[in-house]
Amino acid sequence: MIKINETIQTETSYERTFVAESEFSTSTGATFIICHKYHKIHEDGDPVADKASYNNETNSTSIDVILPNGKKLTDGHFQKIEKYMTDNPSPTLKNCIKGGCEYVIGFCGFGYIGASKETAPKILELIAEVEKEATENVAEIREKIDAEHDAEIAHAEKIVKKAESIINDGGKLRTNAERKAWEKQYNNCMNEGGEGYVPHYPSIEEYENAKKKTFE
Repeated sequence: MIKINETIQTETSYERTFVAESEFSTSTGATFIICHKYHKIHEDGDPVADKASYNNETNSTSIDVILPNGKKLTDGHFQKIEKYMTDNPSPTLKNCIKGGCEYVIGFCGFGYIGASKETAPKILELIAEVEKEATENVAEIREKIDAEHDAEIAHAEKIVKKAESIINDGGKLRTNAERKAWEKQYNNCMNEGGEGYVPHYPSIEEYENAKKKTFE
């Protein structure tokens, strides 16, 4: 069964990850987890300074394997065994060849992990299924990610505009701590400490963070 997940990796770089995932277990007790990740970054700061990471997006498919003994291979990649062949193959690679494996999933702490003739077709089938699901959803996810980012930028621009209006009128911005104390004093005075309207003015920290975001 394929799962679609979206997660915010960090607040500072607006990273979003979309994951399509499926898994199956073999008769020997090994579990194969096929995962396709779509990762998009809206980098903080000036895009000219770091064009490589600014607004970058990647797609990748990997395989995690949990063996019956509990050992785990993460971020493996399904490749023809010929890719790993050398003049002097390692003992574990020789075992893969001897066992008739045509594909190698990757390398774990104790050596190579091969896919048997019975397992390989299932892995190929699930890779195709997962990548198809990811392809069908990526346009929608990309649109949603960009919309969220645009909304964050628009909010940051409002903060900058309001803060600079205060400064241009000869006013002074408060720190977060100073603003919190002022808002409490205002609420006690105007709302008798209850619930009511309290004007919100940008703090120094909020203004500085908002300025960074508007560079994007």
